[in-house]
Amino acid sequence: MGFSAKNTLVLFCSLVCFGSTPQAQDEVSRTYVKEGEDAVLHCSSENRQSLEYSVVQWQNKDSNDVFLYERGYNSEDDTSEQYRGRVSLFHDELKNGNASMILRDTRIEDTGTYTCRLSVGSGRSGTQLIVGAAQAPDLKIVNVTEAGVELQCVVRGSSSKPSVEWQTCEGTSLNSEEPLVSETRGRYDTTLLVTVTETKTNCFRCVVKQEDIYHRIDTNITVSEKLGTVVHVASWVSGVVTVTVVLLLALVLYLIIKKRISRRNMRRETEMMMMKNFNTSEQNTQYERIDTKDMMNGSVKEEETRQNNSSGSPGQDEP
Repeated sequence: MGFSAKNTLVLFCSLVCFGSTPQAQDEVSRTYVKEGEDAVLHCSSENRQSLEYSVVQWQNKDSNDVFLYERGYNSEDDTSEQYRGRVSLFHDELKNGNASMILRDTRIEDTGTYTCRLSVGSGRSGTQLIVGAAQAPDLKIVNVTEAGVELQCVVRGSSSKPSVEWQTCEGTSLNSEEPLVSETRGRYDTTLLVTVTETKTNCFRCVVKQEDIYHRIDTNITVSEKLGTVVHVASWVSGVVTVTVVLLLALVLYLIIKKRISRRNMRRETEMMMMKNFNTSEQNTQYERIDTKDMMNGSVKEEETRQNNSSGSPGQDEP
């Protein structure tokens, strides 16, 4: 790339004066990304002054060059091996004073503070990049019971084990179950359940903290304004189910008792009929005995009469 003597002089002056240009107050912002995502580190000149013919230098916390742009030329000679092929500027935006850098396929070791230095405009600004930060948690309603509405908070893919807490949107901590934590290849998934009841706003928040990287993120969920009604309906439904079960049990018990009584009555009727038949049979037997006795007595009397007749006086028997 060729430069005229005048351009070379301007470039030399820009480089010499690079760090001595009056600077706005350094501003350090934070950028949180999951490992493997692309990160955009923001930097711009004052009043969106064009940077097409200036110098843009990005350095990491160790003052190693991450990216260097010199008047339309990208220099990778001094770029650290760690970043080669993964960094670039938004070249179409340089004319608008945008010197933001994109770092692709972020790694845990990319975590740190990055400094943007410009030869024009605001001299310097910094961005703290945190790779592996927990992303916004996913919230949802998982159940409705008599006790209230059960909410679930899921935090996925954090590089360090986070602390997770349920709160009301007013900041009051809620008693929740122990979090369920699973680890896969150094990444943590955390699930936390809580049962909530009606509040003034019915708004609840899941707060995620990673103290080791000074990261905090939260997500809100607003349950229906009729949360209390939902809980009451659930209670009413539960009450109806309970009453129905009790009635069914009572009906079953009634049928069992009725069946037992019917069997007992049938048994009694059978016994009474058998007893009646027995009495009739016994009476008939008695009658038969009486008739037999009478017949025997009649036979005896008849025999006696016959004998008496046959044993009449001797005079009468002779001719």
